[in-house]
Amino acid sequence: IHCAEQTAPNLLFDGELTYAPSDRLINWQALVENGDDPSELSIHVARTCKNAGQNAYKITEQRTFMEFHDTANIPMAYQIMWRQQVINKTHWYPVAINLARHYELESEYVAEAHWRAFAELQRGLGTEAKVSAP
Repeated sequence: IHCAEQTAPNLLFDGELTYAPSDRLINWQALVENGDDPSELSIHVARTCKNAGQNAYKITEQRTFMEFHDTANIPMAYQIMWRQQVINKTHWYPVAINLARHYELESEYVAEAHWRAFAELQRGLGTEAKVSAP
């Protein structure tokens, strides 16, 4: 899904036509400049989307948990990028919908209704969401 939607904060793609890649690249540059060891961070080919025929690039040459789930290597830059994604309230709607579906499958309908209502509130508020997650 990351290869098709091209939204992963730890990847850049050939041919992206939106403002997001330049924002992502600026964020990467800040991470490199402010990092503990800038020599370890630069732009490297990622294997992530190779099978999808999409060229992708990442900020580290290291094998990380994002490409190889059997490794425990999570670079600090990745932790910062993903924390930024969690804080960004535009992502709360899909998370809340997934929680609602989970609780529905578990027949926990009170929790499902709660998360579905929260998801709908987030969809209505968009990036201006002011409500805290329960």
